[in-house]
Amino acid sequence: MQLLHKNSAVLSVLFTKNNILCTLSNLEGKTLISISVGTKKTKSLKKITNTTLFYMIKALNFQIEKLEITFIYLRFKGINKSKNDFYKLLKNTKVIILLIQNQLQKSYGGCKKSKSRKI
Repeated sequence: MQLLHKNSAVLSVLFTKNNILCTLSNLEGKTLISISVGTKKTKSLKKITNTTLFYMIKALNFQIEKLEITFIYLRFKGINKSKNDFYKLLKNTKVIILLIQNQLQKSYGGCKKSKSRKI
């Protein structure tokens, strides 16, 4: 069990409107790596393409192998269409994903009060 604790980390991925931020931290919460798609010098909505995701995950995988991490808890936050692409690209690496947690930021209004009938 101690070996699993040593080789595991939490990957938090924040999807914003025009950027993707990744933070890798250990299980205590100390930040090990912080990477964004904007580090590749791309601007505006060009950041959210499959090629930039591929290069970001490649850089992230290099750092993960350097730290000798084998197990990851994945935490998604935000709304974006490229979550599935990010997951598929990360699944092709050597790390083992133990848990996927998805947090939505937007509330969708909830129940509405019924209006009275006007005659």
